[in-house]
Amino acid sequence: MDFWTRKTWHDKQAGYWIASTGGIAKSFTLDLLVDPKTRGNDKVVHAIVAAASSSGVTRAKDFLKTVGAPSDAKAYGNYQDLANDPDVDIIYVATPHSHHYQDSMLCLEAGKNVLCEKAFTVNAAQAKKLVEKAQEKKVFLMEAVWTRYFPVSIYVRDLITSGRLGHVQRVFADTSVNTEPEKTWPDGKHRMVNPDLAGGSLLDLGIYSLTWVFQTLYTTQPEGRKPPKVLGSIKKYPQTGVDEMATIVLTFPREEGDAHGIASTTLRASSDTDGKGTAGPAVRVQGDKGELQVWPPLYRPTKTRLILTDGTVEDREWPQPGVEGEGLGMFWEADEAALALTEGRKEGKFESLEESIVIMEVMDEVRKQNDLKYPDKIETTDYPAWFVMSSLSQIKFYDFADWQMQQSPRQNSVSTLDSRTEEGAGISFWDPSLSPTLSTPRTTPPSSHLKPQRSEFSNTLLFNPPIAVSFAKGSSVFKLKFARVDVRKDAAGNLRCLELSDPDKFETSLIHSFPNTRLPIPHLERPYVPTQSSTFRVSFLEEQTVQTVGTLFQAKPDYTFEKWEDCIRLQEAILSQSVLFVAGIAQAKSKGRGEECISQNLRVLRSRSGRQIILFFANSQRKEAKKYVSVPLDSIDQFDPGKKANKPVTLKLGNSTDLTTILKTPQQKSMAKGRVRRLYKTDRVREFEHEQDRVVRAQQIYATIDRQPFQWIVVLVAGIGFFLDGYTLFASNIALPMLSYVYWPTETSGRRVTYINIATLAGTLFGQVFFGILADKHGRKKMYGVELVLLIAATLGVVMCSTGVDGSMNVFAWITFWRVIVGIGVGADYPLSAVITAELAPTKHRPRMMASVFFMQPLGQIAGNIVSLIVVAASQSQGEDNLPRTVDVMWRWVIGLGVVPGVLAVAFRFAIPETPRFLLEIEDDPIKAEFDATPLFGGDGDGNSTELESAATWESIPSAASHNLDDVILPAPMMPDSSQWISTGTPPVTLNSKWQLSREDITQYFWHEGNWRTLFGTASTWLLLDFSFYGIGLSSPQFLSKTWGNLRLSSDTSHPPWQIDDTGTKSIYQQFMATSVHALVILNVGSFLGMVIMIIFASRVNRVTLQKVGFCVLAIIFVILGSIFIALPISGGPGIIAMYIIAQTAFNFGPNATTYILSAEAFPTRFRSSCHGISAGAGKLGSILVQVFSAYYKFGSSSTSHHSSKRYGTIIIVFAVVMLVGAVITHFMIPDVQEKREKGSGWTTVGRNKTLEELALGRMGARSQSIARARRVQR
Repeated sequence: MDFWTRKTWHDKQAGYWIASTGGIAKSFTLDLLVDPKTRGNDKVVHAIVAAASSSGVTRAKDFLKTVGAPSDAKAYGNYQDLANDPDVDIIYVATPHSHHYQDSMLCLEAGKNVLCEKAFTVNAAQAKKLVEKAQEKKVFLMEAVWTRYFPVSIYVRDLITSGRLGHVQRVFADTSVNTEPEKTWPDGKHRMVNPDLAGGSLLDLGIYSLTWVFQTLYTTQPEGRKPPKVLGSIKKYPQTGVDEMATIVLTFPREEGDAHGIASTTLRASSDTDGKGTAGPAVRVQGDKGELQVWPPLYRPTKTRLILTDGTVEDREWPQPGVEGEGLGMFWEADEAALALTEGRKEGKFESLEESIVIMEVMDEVRKQNDLKYPDKIETTDYPAWFVMSSLSQIKFYDFADWQMQQSPRQNSVSTLDSRTEEGAGISFWDPSLSPTLSTPRTTPPSSHLKPQRSEFSNTLLFNPPIAVSFAKGSSVFKLKFARVDVRKDAAGNLRCLELSDPDKFETSLIHSFPNTRLPIPHLERPYVPTQSSTFRVSFLEEQTVQTVGTLFQAKPDYTFEKWEDCIRLQEAILSQSVLFVAGIAQAKSKGRGEECISQNLRVLRSRSGRQIILFFANSQRKEAKKYVSVPLDSIDQFDPGKKANKPVTLKLGNSTDLTTILKTPQQKSMAKGRVRRLYKTDRVREFEHEQDRVVRAQQIYATIDRQPFQWIVVLVAGIGFFLDGYTLFASNIALPMLSYVYWPTETSGRRVTYINIATLAGTLFGQVFFGILADKHGRKKMYGVELVLLIAATLGVVMCSTGVDGSMNVFAWITFWRVIVGIGVGADYPLSAVITAELAPTKHRPRMMASVFFMQPLGQIAGNIVSLIVVAASQSQGEDNLPRTVDVMWRWVIGLGVVPGVLAVAFRFAIPETPRFLLEIEDDPIKAEFDATPLFGGDGDGNSTELESAATWESIPSAASHNLDDVILPAPMMPDSSQWISTGTPPVTLNSKWQLSREDITQYFWHEGNWRTLFGTASTWLLLDFSFYGIGLSSPQFLSKTWGNLRLSSDTSHPPWQIDDTGTKSIYQQFMATSVHALVILNVGSFLGMVIMIIFASRVNRVTLQKVGFCVLAIIFVILGSIFIALPISGGPGIIAMYIIAQTAFNFGPNATTYILSAEAFPTRFRSSCHGISAGAGKLGSILVQVFSAYYKFGSSSTSHHSSKRYGTIIIVFAVVMLVGAVITHFMIPDVQEKREKGSGWTTVGRNKTLEELALGRMGARSQSIARARRVQR
């Protein structure tokens, strides 16, 4: 179903509520996303507001994510809740044909307007009932035959009523598809050939043929028109008995003479044989003045030909509106429904309810003539029908044994099983939306097939072991999610297995057998295979024991509730609040399976005062053992289920007991061992273990991350390493001239320094690409910290380089080697810091957090310059007696001090958890992801309520349910010497499976879906940026001196790299001091200012637009600088310094920051680090190329200063062109990472940041198939 809220139509939007999540609902919803203005409609704006699925809330959430719905869209697990929502105004019913009547009636009963998918119902009687109910409720009702609202259909009807064809004599219409049903649906369960779902060609395809016949021969006629006479022929599909071919001859009474209409359909031939229209028209409307032909497919025709008797031939194309022909065209019917509501109409404009009933009567007559019947259970007009499990409002209690049920029907249900029952145990299903019942199963033989029988039970629900409770998806904790349940016993009478048949899921979260001293161990005996129609099996072990470490606090789950909602609310209170574990180790050993270890945790919810706690056992699938100190039993005075509304069941402690103090010690102990040993906040304040569905759990974890404030701890950990990167790369620009003075004082070419820089950049390139790929393969955490240790060790290696005794060592070779290693460490930090920050950042804070991390690089540069100033100033006291030795000490201090922040960062980096996104999407380990997400992010963040908190209403718990301590405490568990386990010979299937890189996935994502353009965009723009800025050589001491005006442009070949003035009168200390000052002013002022602005505006401007504009601004600045150098014989001065400062500001508040940020946002988790590394590596490639070029081509090598200035100006203008190329590539190659701004708003106005999951879909968006194609393997 699809729901939307009607508002004042002009300047407002229609919000759609999506319930059915099948293919037709997806197509309809995707069409809603197409801007109505592309089809010339400025009266309507559609928006997705919510979704509901009878398969559960998880499927609704998946659907919303797939179609790209807003993050605030609601998700419902059943249609009843949606229909009862007071905000819902109109409902789009898109369930199977067999369910149209029941689901539409459900909505009409609730007083909601309805747009029901075609065919309207299964028969005319049901259609009449719906119309009567709509008239009674005074609400809108329309059959969603989308073809009627296409412009081509309006054109055809207008052509007929205008008289250009004369009197229409006959109409031929065929809608056929060659499906080869035996091969396509061999099991006969698909809705197209399943009689239980009203399958067959007539209702699914024949409705289009009848639509064209009726809209040409019936709709176009004046009031008082009469229904046609019917003659039909049907060929049945042998396997299931549905119709596979139908031909219908209709005779429409007319005053001027009867008109004939022939409608045909089949599943074994095609109206469009080759898919190119070669077979000719599928509709022929013949009048006495001409003929109109319509080409297939009839549900969405795109071509017509008008042939008149006077020789006129008019061919017309009917493409989809919009530049790219967006959507399928289902938006036309949505527009009509919206306009009908606005105008106060109760039915559609182009198909009246009377006509819908007549068409259903025609199909009834055809089936009657050919003895084609659907099952009584779907032809009934009773409401609600017992089989429609999506509407259980009047059904109380069912007993079943080996009974086939409809798929995904049981929302909010409880399954109870008494394992002590002898042969023929039964499964009981209970509807919690009604008054509660006692869940004591009745037993019936498995071989008997019973229809549900309503029985009376007591008005309380009593939980006594042993019972079986089913945990499932959605806001209600206990549910059942199976299509078929069959209980069997082995030869000895022991319960062995449940057989399930669910085409969508392959794992169950059943908790079986909740006895006093044993724990459940559910597992699958074999995985679900989509191509196999047979059922799969879920077993559980009868012999189970609990092995404890320390003291195990036990509570008997013997809570009595008047209403089922009370039990749900108890669990919600536990699962949505701060909890601590007080439990021992739960272990289970299975013969033939090795060891399986899970933990059954006793949850403790404590109040702020620490005086009250809640106890509850919740299932957990964790594989690790936990050791916790228990709450002393003698500290509990009374067990109280609660007496007032909104008060959960509690245990009251004695006056002398302080629970906070008791629980403090075990928490501290647990932090000292194992996986919880980390420097981050380790309170596990939100638990998702109750949710066994992987997708839902992932959504909950992402929601937990997004609720958090700005994560300073993440910025600090990533930023410290980046600080060291900036310090290391840019401190070398000051230290290398010192090193040149010591070892190569007379060399003027400067090539040795250039080679060392190139070696560093080459190592950086390698580290970026190599570690980026490793981080995607092995995890971010495993690589994080390793690169920092490498950087520290290599930096110390550089510091310890020397010539040895009598030149026994080549200092240039050793420095080059260690600088390569330094570069690898620096390069590795680029993708790792970016990706970790992006994946741990809340969506709304992601750009500012990444900008803050990148801001640490200019801070590192500033620190390098300040350290060099301090070192040079402190060394002046050494005098000039032994300058080489003094300078040798200076450069070692400048570089060596950089390891200090690195050492501080190492501890944090090794302690950081793996990103939840990597664990979920690569490791496929939602349990570990939840563990790593909650300790890192801690509390509830901004306090947004969860879905669990919005479930059933809490009702009072009777005071009579109060117990004393004796009712709560149980004896210690029995520990048998040996256990007998059921062995099935196959390993259990768990949630966990790894994503494995495959060529098919890479080809699909990057090539077939066009995302290579994004990678090309991020990589090439970074390359062009670094090519220009390293080419200008801003960080070179001699260039800084030229900019300052102390050195001529033509002085490159006449002075060694350490000399920065033409006179040679300055001391070596003054020259090094001047270099640091020049860098602080020219480089650091602009970079600092630019990054501060970037942090402020990172989330307030469109980052792709910012990069594009930044490139353009830099081009303008370069043109101005180049023109100055060409026109004037100068090399520096205040004006040039100011221009370079402005350039540095634009550089950092622009492409320098955005290339770093966008490369971490634009790709899916499985490729994110690799793509960021490749993009960053491309940048370093550009810097290497220009360094090599500059080493052999000196811009200022001419004999005259002015000519050198002209040549340098020309080079800068060339770099300006490179900047413009970067702007063009950004515009065409890099997609937006934020929602589009509204038309008419400024370029600085942006929508919300897209989530990484939305961006991961790439250019195809919701149509992307790459995630589905990603290959997974079992661990």
